[in-house]
Amino acid sequence: MRKLSRFAPLLVAMLLIASCGKGAEPATPASGPDNADPEEQQSGEQEPKPEPVTVKYYVTDEGMNGLLERQAVVEPENPEDVYRLAIEALKREDEAAGDYSLWKNAIFRRVELAGGVLTVDLSLPGEARLGSLGESLAVEAIARTAFQFGEVDALEILVDGERVESLMGHEELVHPIARGAYPDDPEHAAAKATQEQP
Repeated sequence: MRKLSRFAPLLVAMLLIASCGKGAEPATPASGPDNADPEEQQSGEQEPKPEPVTVKYYVTDEGMNGLLERQAVVEPENPEDVYRLAIEALKREDEAAGDYSLWKNAIFRRVELAGGVLTVDLSLPGEARLGSLGESLAVEAIARTAFQFGEVDALEILVDGERVESLMGHEELVHPIARGAYPDDPEHAAAKATQEQP
């Protein structure tokens, strides 16, 4: 009996330890990036954010004497976002430097590339509408901006989701505008030819 009493505290301690886990739900590992399955981590990982990209866009001078090419560095959220950012750059204006936007009051609602056609859906409030010369330059500016990307074969401009005969009421709007509709200006073509000569 004495032998049994020596082991009694040990037996009580073992019973207490064993009964502590009864009735409780098993612990589940915390969900998070450290505990996730490696395969889930690979498939759930986000693609790295694209690097900043330099895009060309076009403005005019105060007298609307033609287009002026400018560049901007944009930070796309994904590879397709670069088209939207390039088109949005058309709204940039620096009057102090003599750069006037032809698109500053336009609202670009959707810009997407599908099958080589870049579709730009926009709204033109009253203050965004220009005269005949302004309209012509605005269409050329957006076309040149779109066609800087080799994968863009055509540009479709929609106003509030609809094809319109004229963007601002003065010039016919082609649907879609094909690459090559606006050949390089002579200065740009001459500079390009000079660079290509050995």
